[in-house]
Amino acid sequence: MAYPRLSKIGWMDNFSKLNLIAECSSSRILLIGDSLISGLSRYESVWKTYFFKRNTLNCGFRGDRCLNVLWRAKFMVLPQSVKHIIIHCGTNDLNNSTPVNIANILIEIGVTLKQRLPNSFIIITGLLPRDLNFSSKRSSIERVNFILKDECVKNGFSFVIPDNEWVTNGVLNQRLYYDDWLHLSEKGNMKFSESMISAINASTSKTKSETKLYSEINNFNGKQYNIKHFPSLSSSISCPSVSVPRQLYSSVVAHVTRPVVLSVVPHVVMSTVVQPVTSCSQNVLYVNADVVPISVATVAKSLKFCPAMLML
Repeated sequence: MAYPRLSKIGWMDNFSKLNLIAECSSSRILLIGDSLISGLSRYESVWKTYFFKRNTLNCGFRGDRCLNVLWRAKFMVLPQSVKHIIIHCGTNDLNNSTPVNIANILIEIGVTLKQRLPNSFIIITGLLPRDLNFSSKRSSIERVNFILKDECVKNGFSFVIPDNEWVTNGVLNQRLYYDDWLHLSEKGNMKFSESMISAINASTSKTKSETKLYSEINNFNGKQYNIKHFPSLSSSISCPSVSVPRQLYSSVVAHVTRPVVLSVVPHVVMSTVVQPVTSCSQNVLYVNADVVPISVATVAKSLKFCPAMLML
């Protein structure tokens, strides 16, 4: 259960002050998390280079655990101007929580913020390695990131995995950390910031592609089942299909405004015709993953649905 850090002197005061700032903010980027997020504004050169000109609001609180961040995500004031939300926390939970629980709460934070700001793009950064040499905490971090990668895909979030430069031959890159082997030096903050900006830039490009995809799906007349109706998409087969990256699945479902059939199938089309198992949810008809293309088209036609198979 999410909770505020009432035992921490000044925590609620800082929360209230941040809300006052957010009420009159026109920020486009919101950073939320623990001390590693808070630390991004420690060095003036880092903040000015990566975040100041991009109109960023830093909502990082030192020492926060995931449930503290979740509580803030539920009750903080959110500027309606925000387009990108970057989430990073979890390292403070390693002593008293499991990797699965940490990852699940991080996803819940993302879902909460997405519900409150539906037009925002959620980016979750993987936990950074810590401890000078390999440790049980480092092992837990790897597990958290492994889980997060898959869960972010399922929820339509972007996931930033720490690259190999943070650790060399099992030892932390000492140029990137303070000697507590947890918090980041100026160079570490620069590297961390660069990964976030890269994710933001990638999401901006992705959003343009998604908009075109949604338009094509919603405008498809459903009379002729041919891939030519989706010119911006590529497919190796000639069947009624829409080929989209796996991470777009949730987004596509959320943006469909007219009846379509969405069938989650392997990229290699099944050769055996099986009876489709279907269920309806608003404008979306889900079809069993083993149904071959022609079956999807037949089911769609009989129910007057527009066929659109998702190739994952």
